Amino acid sequence: MSVEGFGSKGLGGLFILVLGWAFACSAQAAPPGFRPPPVEQMGPDQFRIGKIQVDKAHQRMVVPGVVIRLEGPLEFLGVTRGSDRGYEALLELDASAFEFNLGCIMIGLDDKNAKPSRFHFDPDPVMGDAVSMRVGWVNGGKTVEVDASQLLLLEGKRIDAAAWRYTGSSFNANNLYLAELDGVLIGFAHDPSSIIEHAQGLAIGNYGGVMGNTELAPPIGTPVYISITRIEQ
Repeated sequence: MSVEGFGSKGLGGLFILVLGWAFACSAQAAPPGFRPPPVEQMGPDQFRIGKIQVDKAHQRMVVPGVVIRLEGPLEFLGVTRGSDRGYEALLELDASAFEFNLGCIMIGLDDKNAKPSRFHFDPDPVMGDAVSMRVGWVNGGKTVEVDASQLLLLEGKRIDAAAWRYTGSSFNANNLYLAELDGVLIGFAHDPSSIIEHAQGLAIGNYGGVMGNTELAPPIGTPVYISITRIEQ
C-alpha cells in the first residue's frame, strides 16, 4: 500500500495511484461501491483529502476532530465521524477510514511492514511503521499541543510517550474494510480494525483501566486536531 514519489505526477497521476491503492489493499478487490477519496493538490507536496491536510515532504498529516469522551473505559484514541464506537473513544475525527488510511499511505506508511492484532485484546505486540502523534487545541487564544499519550491515564497514572504503529487495518471475509465497518482509526486495546495501534497495548487484561486525563485534556466538545508524523526507524 505504498505510494511513492507522486508529488510531481499531478492530480491525474494521483487519481491513478489512488485507484491502484483501492484494488491492491490486502491483495483483494475493492469493496462493493468503493469510490477512491478525492485528493486535492494545495501546493508543492501539499494535499487535502476531505478535511485531512497532508504534507508529503515532511511525512505528516493533520486531521481535525472533537473531544467526545473523557471517562473510561476507553479503547480508542480516535474514531471516524459518526462512529458507533464513540462511547469508548476520546476523539471523533472528521474523516472516514478510507480517507484516513489514504493519508497514512501518502505520508509513507506501508502495511507491508505491519503485524496487526489477531483479535480484540490480543496480548502480543503489534508491529508496523512508527508514527508520532500530537493533539492540539486553542485555549484562551493560544494553541496548546501535547503528545497524544498525555491525554490518557492508565489506572490513574500518566502514560509516557507511547510507541504507535501503523497496521493499516484489514478486510473481512466479505471483503469489507474493518476500519470503515467498525468506525475506528486509532486504538490502544489491540483491535484488528484499527489503522494505527499502540505497540504494546494499554490495559490489556485490565479492562476499564484507561480514561482521559481530565487535568490536561480540554472539555468535551472542544475542537482539536491530531498531527501524525511518520518516524524513520
